[in-house]
Amino acid sequence: MKVVAILLAAGAAKRFGSDKLRHALPHDVPIAIQAARNLRAVFGDSVLAVIRPDAQELAGLFSRENCKVTVCERAAEGMGASLACGVRAANAAGPADGYLVALGDMPFIRASTIAAVRDALAGGAALAARDGELVKVPVGDPGAIRDIDAPGDLAPPIVV
Repeated sequence: MKVVAILLAAGAAKRFGSDKLRHALPHDVPIAIQAARNLRAVFGDSVLAVIRPDAQELAGLFSRENCKVTVCERAAEGMGASLACGVRAANAAGPADGYLVALGDMPFIRASTIAAVRDALAGGAALAARDGELVKVPVGDPGAIRDIDAPGDLAPPIVV
């Protein structure tokens, strides 16, 4: 099955107070670029990043990471519009059987988690989901539930 990776990076980041997707993590890599690198570790050069029209600098960063970039003219309408834009762009190269959708503000998801989800999709999880069956992929990855909405979200998680 053909599974396509789509990275949604077209949000406005109003709660962060600045362009969070270009904000550097402690190791000096922008948040969205780290998310893209995690996807590329699994999908190689087959990662499609969806950006808003005014994000030319981000487009350049993604291009340097060998990501395909598509501009979503309707990004201001929300994530649904960005996702639809990404699917249309991905299908321009031929229809996919499944999509792994990742968010540009989730740079802590492990490549092993991405690979597990991709493998589940490639193994037919996307077809099972069409029949109303929920397919769970156990990963044990704290990065899968950690996104960055505000600067405080960059602090290391508290372990108890």
